[in-house]
Amino acid sequence: GKYNYSTIKIYIKLLNNSNSIVNVSSITDNLPSVFNFMSASLKIGSSDIVYLYSNDYSIDQNNTMIVTSVADQPIVIPQNTTAILTITGYFD
Repeated sequence: GKYNYSTIKIYIKLLNNSNSIVNVSSITDNLPSVFNFMSASLKIGSSDIVYLYSNDYSIDQNNTMIVTSVADQPIVIPQNTTAILTITGYFD
């Protein structure tokens, strides 16, 4: 039969409340061990949501996710802007 699961979204908020642009070298999150990753996206300010490519992040054997780019571009957050990283997956 079909395996049913509930989609879970994890949100990470990055706030740049400074007067200068911030270049983010990486975003690290220790995902729950039973969390199965499906996709991730980043929305910076009022810009469109951009989905991450598989080479924008890594997930190691401990389910630690490290995001280093978005759509092959550096992560840049303009001054006085909020960015939201959304990680989508499901629990076993």
